[in-house]
Amino acid sequence: MKFLAEPVLFHDRHVVGRSQDLKAGKVLSVRLLEEDLVLWRDDTQALAWQDRCPHRGARLSLGKIVDRTL
Repeated sequence: MKFLAEPVLFHDRHVVGRSQDLKAGKVLSVRLLEEDLVLWRDDTQALAWQDRCPHRGARLSLGKIVDRTL
């Protein structure tokens, strides 16, 4: 696609969802510039990673958030 030829797009901010749609304890899968991302919220902030486990290659968005502090 033509827009991927513009490297400036990768160094800019992009809206991928609404804050109220990102609930604590849930993951949200989105696609941005042909990249799959997984979004989630912890106690203080919204986070985004590539939607791929670095160890197994599985999609992180297929998983769930587990509280390990208990």
